[in-house]
Amino acid sequence: MQNWQNEINKWLGNRVNTLAIDSGTKAEIDRNLHGFMNTFGRRPANPILIISYETFRLHAKVLHQSEVGLVLCDEGHRLKNSENQTYQALMGLKAKRRVLLSGTPIQNDLLEYFSLVHFVNEGILGTAQEFKKRFENPILRGRDADATDVDHAKGKEKLQELAAIVNRC
Repeated sequence: MQNWQNEINKWLGNRVNTLAIDSGTKAEIDRNLHGFMNTFGRRPANPILIISYETFRLHAKVLHQSEVGLVLCDEGHRLKNSENQTYQALMGLKAKRRVLLSGTPIQNDLLEYFSLVHFVNEGILGTAQEFKKRFENPILRGRDADATDVDHAKGKEKLQELAAIVNRC
């Protein structure tokens, strides 16, 4: 969190103030978050909130009450599992735009890839079940050592279709 605050100060100087929440009592944190969330439509004193995933998750109820313009999630690979509590809490946030940053490469797990794409562009690949049926199953079947030529072709076709959808955004 301190690194993000340092970078914002380095590049923006005192033109933009941040609200960094990394300690305090539950009541203090809730009060600060409530103040941050209720500035929508007005020029906020602190338009940038810097908060850890853990603190966000613990105070999600306050953060879900209003809308924010942009959510930028560092260490975005932490959101590769759409079933975890942090992912669910972040999905409940009303945000116009979502961005994930990560230096960790995406592994060969299509469901994790789905979770990341779904977070930043909800619904573009359907539900997890639809994604599995439409893309994951045929792609994995086409990569199997026992796959037929038809399975290989279908898997390659589905991989290209998936890439075409995701590359649009």
